[in-house]
Amino acid sequence: MKTVYKPQAMTKAERAIENAVLHITGKSFDELRNPTRKREIVEARQMAMYLYKKHTKFSTPVIGGKFGRDHATVLHAQKVMKQLASAYPAYMTKLMDAEAYINNWKKL
Repeated sequence: MKTVYKPQAMTKAERAIENAVLHITGKSFDELRNPTRKREIVEARQMAMYLYKKHTKFSTPVIGGKFGRDHATVLHAQKVMKQLASAYPAYMTKLMDAEAYINNWKKL
């Protein structure tokens, strides 16, 4: 069963993640919620899901619902991001940049 995202006031962590993904990938959350399977969108969406799981207490169904996906997609995104980060230094750098951006944003 797909969890439908009901827009609510965003937390500081959510705003930080949204801004970090936009800053790192150049993709807005409106683009990430789009059902497209274009590689650049999918990679940005997976990064956002990974960061949501790491920096919020949301369950995987809730995170998936924010993107119009199910919980299994979030679990897959976690796996893919970890694999890409360990295999490619450029992905590790992207994730570290996003982490730094989020941590700086949360301090504001």
